[in-house]
Amino acid sequence: MGRRGAAVGRSILTVQRAVQYERLGELGVGMTMVHLQERLRFMDPATGDTVVWRQPRQIAVFVDRIDGRFWIVGRNTRLTKNDMRVFQAYLYDGSGWIATEPEQAPPVSRPNLAIDAVVHDRSKHWKFLTLQNKHDLDATSGVDAVYRSIDLRRTL
Repeated sequence: MGRRGAAVGRSILTVQRAVQYERLGELGVGMTMVHLQERLRFMDPATGDTVVWRQPRQIAVFVDRIDGRFWIVGRNTRLTKNDMRVFQAYLYDGSGWIATEPEQAPPVSRPNLAIDAVVHDRSKHWKFLTLQNKHDLDATSGVDAVYRSIDLRRTL
């Protein structure tokens, strides 16, 4: 097995996140910023390759390398009759991201990205978060308990 497929020791991924919002509402009545899409970008420590994840109507709540493969779990930001699952797992196959069924995904139970990233007023000034910053923000978050744990089978 070449270096490309070799297991990577414990490391921390530095993830660059760009979130696009849409302004909804009426002037003078009340307007809100709604999450439209986001892009995550990070370097694969084993290869040095840049990995990019972009998904409309999803906000990433978890990213990690598990058994040599990158996984991202996204949270659906706008549930409709056609989008019943709250969370969706994605596997990076070396060329792109594949949505997987819950039974194909590793047992992921807790978000490891800032849980308030979807909240525009809370996240609009974030430039760089350390792990301690993220921990402190999560501790003071008003996000509903249903989003503080990951259940890939959960529907609303």
